[in-house]
Amino acid sequence: MNDTLQQWLGDQISLLKDQNLYKPLVVMDTPSGARITVNGKPNVINLSSNNYLGLANHPNLLHFTHRDGRERQLDITALMQSNDGQIIRAAALEGLGILIQPNYIIYDDVVAGRLVPVLDEWDLPRLTINIAYQGRKHLPARVRVFVDFLLQHFEEMDYERKWTR
Repeated sequence: MNDTLQQWLGDQISLLKDQNLYKPLVVMDTPSGARITVNGKPNVINLSSNNYLGLANHPNLLHFTHRDGRERQLDITALMQSNDGQIIRAAALEGLGILIQPNYIIYDDVVAGRLVPVLDEWDLPRLTINIAYQGRKHLPARVRVFVDFLLQHFEEMDYERKWTR
């Protein structure tokens, strides 16, 4: 390659990098499997070689945010779907695939080593729980008792710790 062409290509690549349009090739250094070596980094999870177990109401396009602020989207179709998180959890415990679940559902399994966190440095949008009722004025006693029960139960079960890292 002559020097002029090499210089021109170098300038074009620099321009693409400056505009955040340059994407280097990803080199997979091992045979395809559940975990692979990519660009010399071992033990990378190969999502295309793992079955995804999902909730029926999860979108196929998942939005992930890395702890350093990077964002990624992943278009994924679940091998198995259910509207019950415990069914998805049971399938994962049987080794049928990777699941996305709130920490409180899988917390004890992770602590016991039955499930292993993957992509732990990435987060999905946070879940929230709301208690909605008409208003505080003339609040029926049964509603107040139920709200108090939920608050006490969540505190006793230490769900805050189990929901967050």
